[in-house]
Amino acid sequence: MWIEEKEYTKRKALAMSNFLTEYYIKENDFEIAETFANKAIFIDNLDEETYIALMKIAEKKKDQTSLKNTYERMIYTFKKEFDDLPSPETILSYKTILQKICK
Repeated sequence: MWIEEKEYTKRKALAMSNFLTEYYIKENDFEIAETFANKAIFIDNLDEETYIALMKIAEKKKDQTSLKNTYERMIYTFKKEFDDLPSPETILSYKTILQKICK
């Protein structure tokens, strides 16, 4: 029962962090958005939605270094945890954002 409550609380905290990340992206406050996204990664380092949000923030900031660092951190984490890569959709998101930044 305690474990179920802990998991429920973790999921709620992740959902709130992701909600606030998206809210602050829409408000163009990328520093605060990035702070909430990093909190979400701390809660669940396998949440692809959060990695995509961090990549969107890097795109908005036109920060190629941050984009590549986020992608590399995600790849490292997935290989370490699953010996696999993130979903093809997430990898495509990275490639699309990278192309936009490099224009």
